[in-house]
Amino acid sequence: NKNLLAELKPSLGIIFGSRILNNDVIEMFNEGILNLHPGLLPENRGLNTIQNAVMKNIPQAVTLHFINNEIDMGRKIFTELIDVNASDNLFDIQKKITNTEMKIIKNLFEDKIDLNNFYTLETKKPLNSIVGKEFKDNFPKLFDNYKNNYTKILNAYKNNE
Repeated sequence: NKNLLAELKPSLGIIFGSRILNNDVIEMFNEGILNLHPGLLPENRGLNTIQNAVMKNIPQAVTLHFINNEIDMGRKIFTELIDVNASDNLFDIQKKITNTEMKIIKNLFEDKIDLNNFYTLETKKPLNSIVGKEFKDNFPKLFDNYKNNYTKILNAYKNNE
């Protein structure tokens, strides 16, 4: 509710993904709005981040960033990479992502994160596409291959950072 926000005059907002917020709502927060994005940014923008990481052979991650008027493109604070084991299923990965988000929130409240240390997420990387039937049909094999090669995927990403 914009009236409530105008009355409260909040300094900082935190969201865990959201529909697209209008610029006038974003500007009501003096310091900005932080988003905990369940994916590697800028490589994994948008929805279906777990599946798209599998499809793109990139690490699972949580990225803390300020939002702006573009989807998953605000000032990036940091990314925390997620370990994936060959025995993990999709629920295990989602649980790891959620636990990482909770750890980040705890660190925010304990002032262990420097919000002034950021860089801009300027990218030409497109938003994730909608996962179609062909992908869904092939996903079990892709997912097994992804998990079995995850250490290589993670090391390749770290070496290119």
